[in-house]
Amino acid sequence: PNQRRRTVYRPKIMYYLPTSCLFFFFLFSLFHLLSCVSRQQELRLCETLFQCGNITAGFPFSGENRPLACGYPSLKLHCYKNKTSIIILNHLYDVLDIDQTSNTLR
Repeated sequence: PNQRRRTVYRPKIMYYLPTSCLFFFFLFSLFHLLSCVSRQQELRLCETLFQCGNITAGFPFSGENRPLACGYPSLKLHCYKNKTSIIILNHLYDVLDIDQTSNTLR
């Protein structure tokens, strides 16, 4: 007799699938782009050389204006009153010269 049929509308999952895939692709691309920009900035910082008095050094050394990520932590140079020093096994040594072509440290 007088029975009404209820129509239940259910959203189709397939409708949302392309939109959500596009959203996650955009989000992933954004994170990838940000990490690349950050890495480029870090590499630019590594172009800066350590300078103190008459000592100038690049990789594998870090210290002062050269971030730790740009060299080995155990080769961190220190500058005090234009004199370069390095700490090795808890002993402070003065650095007289660094020749990066022959890989020597005096």
